[in-house]
Amino acid sequence: ENPESKKHYVYLECKYCKKVIKGGVKRMKDYLAHTKKNVAPCKEVPKDVKNELVEYSKGTKNKHLAQAQIDERVDSGAYFGSVMDGGAKSCHLISSTRGVRGPMDRFIVNLDDDDEDFRNKATPIRQNFIEMWNRVCLDIGRFFFKNAFSFNVARSPFFSMCRSIGLYDQGLKPPSMHKLRTWILREELNT
Repeated sequence: ENPESKKHYVYLECKYCKKVIKGGVKRMKDYLAHTKKNVAPCKEVPKDVKNELVEYSKGTKNKHLAQAQIDERVDSGAYFGSVMDGGAKSCHLISSTRGVRGPMDRFIVNLDDDDEDFRNKATPIRQNFIEMWNRVCLDIGRFFFKNAFSFNVARSPFFSMCRSIGLYDQGLKPPSMHKLRTWILREELNT
């Protein structure tokens, strides 16, 4: 870190060629993986290390693309399921031309659909509501299971966040990891 400057840089040294890389872990990964994006490639990195980092960056890129697709579905108001269970599932609800739904739209069935079979097979409003509730509960459960949370967390008074999410709107974009570890954490520590 440079004490004269307000900027704080991270300096990392390559284990193979002893070159010091300024800018953090991302630049070091690019340096070792020979991506040529942010820095010139390391000439002494072993092939297996390079290949491992290339595979890792592909996996990370796929995760980011999947998250971007989920964010896009949430922003358009079309997300009811998850990518794991075959993508978003539509309940044939009316949506506005902007793609954002209001609180009343979950109680309205789209009868302007050109498909005659849909008109004949339109499920009752109550059934749509139950189906949506089941999907939300499955997503909450999946969040618990995949992150190894204890089931006792559901008894916590802070689990009322689910109510806050529901009151916000259907298009709530969840906070990023960065927001959680910066200003949200600071606010919680200050209270």
